[in-house]
Amino acid sequence: MPAPDDRSRPSAARPAAGAGAIYITGYALARQHAAAVDPAYIISLMDPGSPCEIAAGTSLRDHIRIFIHDVIEEVQIGVPCIVPGREHVARVVDFAQAWDGRGALLIHCAAGVSRSTAAGLILLAARHPGREREIALTMRRRGPWISPNRRMVQLADELLGRNGALLAARDGMGTADIFGMPGEMLRLPGRFPA
Repeated sequence: MPAPDDRSRPSAARPAAGAGAIYITGYALARQHAAAVDPAYIISLMDPGSPCEIAAGTSLRDHIRIFIHDVIEEVQIGVPCIVPGREHVARVVDFAQAWDGRGALLIHCAAGVSRSTAAGLILLAARHPGREREIALTMRRRGPWISPNRRMVQLADELLGRNGALLAARDGMGTADIFGMPGEMLRLPGRFPA
């Protein structure tokens, strides 16, 4: 069951006109650069109870908040663990299918390594069936530090009916270079080819 604060206003509005770039990062950089990016949409994937307020520019139309822990299975962490579930991943898929690729999209988690990059991979794969491997390899080239949350990707693979292609693309990215994390956001096109 989602955490009680796992709500945002509905995402029914169509995206605003503008550049369709996707920015993926951690919370600190999202807060630092949000006004300059001026996103039309923000997707926050944070631990339950964590802050995720971001002062964005005037284009912001919706801020989707998904409160989950960055785990792939139930673990003991001292508080009730919220494992990413189908309902959480479905919110990313639903947004991807409704988004027309216009307006900048800012996706963040705590560090910009796992949950947010999984959401980015899922979003792009939902919009570009059959191009999962190309998307994953583009993400790896542009972000050697990323390591998309495997459970989220597996659930998306099932929801999208990709028969293992999305999960294989994620696993084919290889090992992340977490020591190569830059002080900048991962920028991806909203549409492929890039």
